[in-house]
Amino acid sequence: MGHHLGKHVGKADPDAVQRQEELEADKLGMEIVLKAGYSYRAVEEAMKAMKYKSGDYSTFESVASSHPSWTERLAALDLEKAFLWRSLAAFETGIYFLFYENFEAAEACFQNVLKEFPDCYEAYANLGYSQLMRYLDQLEDQDLKYFNVNQIIIGSFYKKPVSIENQVRGIDEDLWFKAIDNFKAALRINPNLSLVKSNLGIAYMFDPRKKSLGDAERAFAESLDEMSKDPNIDPYITSIVYVNAGAVDVALNKSELALQKVNQAEQIFKDASAKYTSASEIYSGFSMPSMSNTVNYNLKSILNTISLNKILLEYKTKTADAAYMKDAVAQLERYLMNNHKESIWWKLAYERYQDVCKSAGVVAKAVTQLDSKSKVNVKPVQSIKVGDKILYIAITTKEASEILGDVVVVPVIKEKKIANVIARAKGIEMLSDGKILAIVLTEGYKDAIEFDGLKNIKYTLRIGMSREEAVKILDDDNDLTYQMMSIPGRNSRFRFYRELGIGVSFDKGKVTEIIITT
Repeated sequence: MGHHLGKHVGKADPDAVQRQEELEADKLGMEIVLKAGYSYRAVEEAMKAMKYKSGDYSTFESVASSHPSWTERLAALDLEKAFLWRSLAAFETGIYFLFYENFEAAEACFQNVLKEFPDCYEAYANLGYSQLMRYLDQLEDQDLKYFNVNQIIIGSFYKKPVSIENQVRGIDEDLWFKAIDNFKAALRINPNLSLVKSNLGIAYMFDPRKKSLGDAERAFAESLDEMSKDPNIDPYITSIVYVNAGAVDVALNKSELALQKVNQAEQIFKDASAKYTSASEIYSGFSMPSMSNTVNYNLKSILNTISLNKILLEYKTKTADAAYMKDAVAQLERYLMNNHKESIWWKLAYERYQDVCKSAGVVAKAVTQLDSKSKVNVKPVQSIKVGDKILYIAITTKEASEILGDVVVVPVIKEKKIANVIARAKGIEMLSDGKILAIVLTEGYKDAIEFDGLKNIKYTLRIGMSREEAVKILDDDNDLTYQMMSIPGRNSRFRFYRELGIGVSFDKGKVTEIIITT
């Protein structure tokens, strides 16, 4: 199969399949094996067994042979590990779980990757990130007061609802240590991962023992120093790191330094926004970082957080400036109106808003006055049509197979029952752990996706519809915000609309894939 994919066959001269083509075929063949859910280590052991059973060329003999020796083939595959681990089904599936924030399942996937590839620094980085997010998402608002930091930007933490179903909340020290260890493991293998250092800085910031703020400060300093030397780094990512580094300064009572970093974040954001005038330009105008966990963000959320932190740092020094205090109150009210009350940060922002109002000598608005103007959640999409049947998120794999008919089940992690369920003829792929967790619609899916918008109008999305039409429905008519996400194995980046639980990707002006999640 590797030879066919490499277009090595069908040549007039049958001896034209030479050594380099054999090695290329090995690489392509291994990629197929890994995407199909098989073990890299098992294949490697099988190749070693072939070597011992059939013998191997001597170095002298291999020079004259059209086929490389087993030793060479194994060595060549070893050099390709950085490419191959991204082909592993568990790695790609783990990215999907990060995409819609099922961090526990993502953790299981990246642990599985490390069983196959113990030197996979991206798996360590993403495993640490999954554990850090689980740790952060369990914190309550009183925990944030304990850490004494301004709002940060990372994954779901700044927007996830306070009430997480079936989850024990509070400070999980063991989970924190695991995240730290895995970030350090990634950096031991590859010390130049600036974004991993940034995430390590966040982890240190939320040390349950409150003993690592100096380590957090150093991690962010190293991250920003490396970013300043990389012309391909996403400027919005740099802006985020400055915001988060400023939060460490707040915890260290270095308000002036914190304000400097927030101002730098604001300037970088404005410069990027002036250069990239549309979302399509923003995400095609520079090379996105390869670390999956760093490309999940929302531009409005970045700007909102910058504005909030800037106000909170400035107002204490400008209480005598009546015009400024009045503007600060208005800006905080806009922040509260445009963000969900369920966010763990909303309650803290409201308390600080009350403090600013008191300093400004004005009466703070009640929660109900501000919350009534908050963005209204639209109903998440939970099902799709399959002919005259309905396929729901959360039904069992068996039930989904009965609806779809001809499916292929590719195991990802057998112990966790995580698998890809593919109905290629119908343009449907699913992620399952015994129950359907996510649905990916591709070319071949002919029905429309329906949802009720904010204007009590039923809207439809479909594969093949124009980008312009889809963006008008999602961004303009319903004012939905989105995050950008890259997934290995997919050509396009996704816009993920949280209110709908839908991700949409475009190619050549058309909708090419739609992801539906819980």
